[in-house]
Amino acid sequence: MCLKCKLGGGGGREGAIGNPTELSILRAAYFAGVDIDVLKSTAPLVNEVSFSSDYKFMATVHKSVNEIDGAGNVPDDHYVVHVKDGPDRMLSLCDTQATSGLMGPSNLEPINPKYWTEQIAILSSHGLRVLGICRATVPKSSNR
Repeated sequence: MCLKCKLGGGGGREGAIGNPTELSILRAAYFAGVDIDVLKSTAPLVNEVSFSSDYKFMATVHKSVNEIDGAGNVPDDHYVVHVKDGPDRMLSLCDTQATSGLMGPSNLEPINPKYWTEQIAILSSHGLRVLGICRATVPKSSNR
C-alpha cells in the first residue's frame, strides 16, 4: 500500500495522477480485482517514510486488519509496515522471505540473497525496472 497515486476512470490512464511506476502497480492491482479504496479505508495509514535517495525506499505503516493480514498473523500490539523500492536495499533489510507467497509466521524461511540478487540481475539485464516489495511488523511502541 505504498502508493500515493490515483487511477483514471476504469483503471485507465486519462485522469491518472502519480508517477508511472506507482501507477503501474496500482493498475495491476485494479485489474486483478483489488479494490484499493476499500483496502486503504480498511487498513488506515498510521505513518509513512517518504522516499529518499539516501536510504532508497518508501514505507507506510498501517493498522493490522485480520481480513487482510490473516487472523493471528500480527500481534495486537504491532503495526504492519509495507516497504518498496530498490531491491538491493530491501535485501539488506530482510532476514526472512515468504514461502510460496503465503503470509504468517509459519510460512517464513531464511532469505536467500543469492537467489534474489540473480533474479534482480536477470530482470535488469532485460531493461526492466525492478522493485523490491517487503512487509514487516513493528511494535506500536517503537519509535523507529
